[in-house]
Amino acid sequence: MSRQVRMVKSRVSANHEIIFERKWLDLPSSVHWHDFCELDIIVSGHGTSYVNGKECVCKKGMVVFSSPSDVHDYQANELEIFNVQFSVEGVDSDILHTLMQMKNKVIYMEKEEYHRIFELCCLMER
Repeated sequence: MSRQVRMVKSRVSANHEIIFERKWLDLPSSVHWHDFCELDIIVSGHGTSYVNGKECVCKKGMVVFSSPSDVHDYQANELEIFNVQFSVEGVDSDILHTLMQMKNKVIYMEKEEYHRIFELCCLMER
């Protein structure tokens, strides 16, 4: 059975080029896309991410990138993420190019890398 794809409206704007928040996903999300980029850093829990139809099991230390052209959703059960939303115009083009080249839109961080990113996210959360 196919699910309806919807567009998520952006809170990213000229005044807010980057939106950061911690989220807890305990229900499946709808299939969607949006007009901004999104990085989800998996903090804990488990679930499955689908980006452009490609399935990936979520685990701690994983980063999922979605560009404005990516259709995606989560099938999650108690999945905790740091979610970063940003406009294409708000990011250096070299960084954006690197993100766009991520294989399957997913990377797995080593334990030390994850720890540094987690600490940075906790600082941003304050």
